[in-house]
Amino acid sequence: MKQGFLSTRLGNRLQLIKHYGWRGAGEVAKNDRMKRNCEMSSDERYGQYIRSVEPGLFSPVRARGSVRFSVVMPVGSASSSELLRCLHAFSTQTYGKFDLLLALDRSGGQDVRDFLFAEKNSGRKKISCIVDKEDFSEAVNGALAAADGEFLIFCDCRTIVSPCALQEVAAYLKKHPETDFVYGDEDHLTEDGLLRQAPVFKPDWSPDFFWSAMYTGRLAVCRASLVKAVGGVQPGYGQAWEYDLLMRSLEKSSDARVGHVAKVLSHSAHFDAPRADSGKRDEYFAAEKRLKEEALARRGIQGSVETERETGCSRIIYETKAEDLVSVIVPSRDNPKVLKKCLDSILALHDGIRKEIIVVDNGSAPENRAEVEAYTMAHDIRYLYEPAEFNFSAMVNRGAGAASGNFLLFLNDDTEVKEKDSVSRMLGQAGQKWTGAVGARLLYPDGLHIQHLGIINIATGPSHAFLQETDDHRVSGDRNRIEHDYLAVTAACLMVAKEKYREVGGFDEALKASYNDVDFCFALYEHGYYNVVRNDAVFLHYESLSRGKELTPEKAQQMEEERAILYRKHPKLEKADPFYNVNLEQGGVYFGIGLPAPAPALSYRPDYFRNPGSFKCTIDTFFRDVEQLAVEVSGWYDAGGGKTDNGRRAVVLLAGGGETLCFAAEKVVREDVHAYFKNSGVTDERLSLISTGFHARISCPPQGEWKLFISLSFGREWKFIDTGKKITVS
Repeated sequence: MKQGFLSTRLGNRLQLIKHYGWRGAGEVAKNDRMKRNCEMSSDERYGQYIRSVEPGLFSPVRARGSVRFSVVMPVGSASSSELLRCLHAFSTQTYGKFDLLLALDRSGGQDVRDFLFAEKNSGRKKISCIVDKEDFSEAVNGALAAADGEFLIFCDCRTIVSPCALQEVAAYLKKHPETDFVYGDEDHLTEDGLLRQAPVFKPDWSPDFFWSAMYTGRLAVCRASLVKAVGGVQPGYGQAWEYDLLMRSLEKSSDARVGHVAKVLSHSAHFDAPRADSGKRDEYFAAEKRLKEEALARRGIQGSVETERETGCSRIIYETKAEDLVSVIVPSRDNPKVLKKCLDSILALHDGIRKEIIVVDNGSAPENRAEVEAYTMAHDIRYLYEPAEFNFSAMVNRGAGAASGNFLLFLNDDTEVKEKDSVSRMLGQAGQKWTGAVGARLLYPDGLHIQHLGIINIATGPSHAFLQETDDHRVSGDRNRIEHDYLAVTAACLMVAKEKYREVGGFDEALKASYNDVDFCFALYEHGYYNVVRNDAVFLHYESLSRGKELTPEKAQQMEEERAILYRKHPKLEKADPFYNVNLEQGGVYFGIGLPAPAPALSYRPDYFRNPGSFKCTIDTFFRDVEQLAVEVSGWYDAGGGKTDNGRRAVVLLAGGGETLCFAAEKVVREDVHAYFKNSGVTDERLSLISTGFHARISCPPQGEWKLFISLSFGREWKFIDTGKKITVS
């Protein structure tokens, strides 16, 4: 195993040297290391998110509502301690209109049975029913039969729900009463159950992602009438029972009736649940494949199910029709050598798909035109030549207008097919009634770095997800391995049914150079279609890794103007993306955790260092964020003396080399600190002084060695302490 890993890494490095030279390969590898260094601190970033962002998401007010939930919890082989933690989490819910129905089968021990019945009889937990059966499916169906709630909540017994979980779901259902199914975000607990880590911030409803994996997670809320209409749990699916049940139940609903609460509602004790038992992994994936095959048959969709080698998940390969004709439209100008390489790769495909190729040229030089004409005539390719100013939208629209096919494949002339089934798999996907534009996984010429996995719409504008990330490992959510829906895909490789192309009016020719593909995909989304990236369709894209450096002031101005047009046309999508969770960072493309904006720097005041203080300060977080070149500082203080903490504030000081930098710190409510000291017997009067937290994010500190001080206001006076922390910025 180790030898294979080393040989793969060596082969990757040789590929880098081949394409970028020794110096270029070193720069690319350095960028990769920086990304991985950033990933190593993801748990620290999540800790900061929990302290500084999450408290503002949940309302502390106990909710009231008319929705009643029935929580169905299969117990299985869980231990008494695991069950106690899970049940305790429900007993502390801020929403009270629910009951617990436990499903016991013979996989659990007698001690667990005795414990659960004792808990039920004690009345301490809201257990209304315990169904004890030999068979798992019979036990769950018995609990379903006893449920009287309007909505069912399926919860794994090793999952801890957040105190506001049911309240948040009830609030969502009150706002969206037509909803049939709701899911939330989640994270995982460390082995000792004390720390939260590895959050999963999910997209809004993504049908193609759901076909690939049950991404909705371990806390599923479904309208009871749908579940009962499909007959409850089917036997024979093992740990995939819930995936099968949801797949069948959602067939009775529609995409518009699925909701997503973008808050962490549950904490799982297992990274791989429901596949935590590695001995049953193969059994789970076999059941997953079977339930998808049955779902295809029920829905009348022609296709097969294929296991993805790395993830173990199964993807759908949709069948194509013999009468389908794909019109491959390639805009090009003065690029005959690269163009012919692209067309050769299309002509070399023997995938049984009927194709016509149309090259659209807006004014190549005479010698280049002659070369392209000779090539296209020799290969029965249509060549549309008409000199005109550059307008990408006009070029592809002209090609589409001349196309005979019922499907259109737009290709840049600097692309090349890498996987032989790419076009056929894109075609099968494009033929599904819910599908809008179909994109592909595009790699740079080295075959190792990602150029396109889909387009995310963040605060800085439409951006390529995971741009320049290496493709030799599974990136966040397996986004480079299994199918995902995106708000947009690039027109460098985009397939769409011609009828849907016409439905949205084609490409907007007011967008000559930028965002025309994004606008086209936005329009498809607004018409109710889902744009999807097929990761089993792989192309090389011969776009330079340093392309951004070619941007002239004139091009930048045009890009800004065209982005303004984009958002004028789609105002509801400005800084909004249903497939990119709002908790993710808005300034990066690697799906990192979003953190507060950097605290503004204050002018230095000499009295910050005038009075040494006797107050106590605890630093929870102090590290350098490699990717963002920032310093994160968070903690809490015990001011001592006085009766209240009203108006008191902290600043963070970095001192070194005779220079002092001062940064404002946000005030953060530290309920954990408050609870700790209250449990230790500290009086309420003292609690007001020691429950105050703070957070500061310092962007781009200068080079040098810096010592960290905290300065605290006492009325008009400022006192400081040395935390003993140091950081070197090189």
